Amino acid sequence: MSAVTSPAAQAAAAKLIEAIKANVLVNYTAIGCTAFVVADYLQTLPDEIEYMWPTDWSLVKVLFILVRYYPFVHTSISTWHHGTGSLTGSKCFVPFIMDAFSCLTVTLICEAISYIRLWAFSGRNKYLLVFLVPYYTAIRGVEYYYLVKFVKSLDFLKAPAGANLGCITTKAESKLLSAVFITVLISLTSVTLLMMFIAYQRRLIAEGIGGSGSLFKLFYRDGIFYFVCLSSFAIANIICDFAAPQNGMQFIMVQVMLHTEGLIAGRMLIDLRVHARKDISTTGNLPHLLQSTTDRSRTDVEFAPYNSHVVPRVFVQVRTETASLKDY
Repeated sequence: MSAVTSPAAQAAAAKLIEAIKANVLVNYTAIGCTAFVVADYLQTLPDEIEYMWPTDWSLVKVLFILVRYYPFVHTSISTWHHGTGSLTGSKCFVPFIMDAFSCLTVTLICEAISYIRLWAFSGRNKYLLVFLVPYYTAIRGVEYYYLVKFVKSLDFLKAPAGANLGCITTKAESKLLSAVFITVLISLTSVTLLMMFIAYQRRLIAEGIGGSGSLFKLFYRDGIFYFVCLSSFAIANIICDFAAPQNGMQFIMVQVMLHTEGLIAGRMLIDLRVHARKDISTTGNLPHLLQSTTDRSRTDVEFAPYNSHVVPRVFVQVRTETASLKDY
């Protein structure tokens, strides 16, 4: 029996064919996310122009610009990595590593928005801020640590010139990549639990402050939605890392999660601005919100849907046992 038709050679050929199929599927999924991002951008652009562009510059606006437009940079990197068939062997390291760290950059931006939302939801609690800053830094540090270890474990198939097979992973310690997603899941869960604890303490849900259109209810609803979506994707990635064939198929959900994460984070900020505008327009019918009291402390909550140099900023007074949304 020749070496070509030996069982070992046939098994190797079958594995190669499966790896090629997996690579094509993962590549098409990643490239398909580009259309998803563009479609969402075009749909939400009118609201962005109306509600986000006229606002004064702040940390939240900078993060919005990043989460809104950096995905296009990431998509370019991802398309280069997944859509260039001539890449093979050692040539795959640079685009793969750039794609991997670009993915983590998207998560870094989205999680920063999530942490700031939690701080605002708490009423700008300084003790919570003292906890969140080092906690956020530590979480991101752990994620980068495992990602660096993961990319060091990679190896790629060296295909013949002209084969146009693209980057096919032949070696990868997927458990290290799953550690990144586990860390993301821990971060999402801890932030959500803190938000639920704060909401329970202040009885925001039970008392229904501001009615069904309340900004505070919107904060809570969007936060829960963000957690459910992103934690589901994180769990899906963890499952893929452990259960999917280790021929590249384990990466099938990575780009889906990252593009969805950026999309939801951007939409949450736009939605918050829309509701802030509505709340401002109704404060004239709620004079009791503006009355000072001696038995309850109060704090100013600032909403700036317009350029403050053109239209004066609007301040709405609410009790300090609710929340402060000044950054929004």
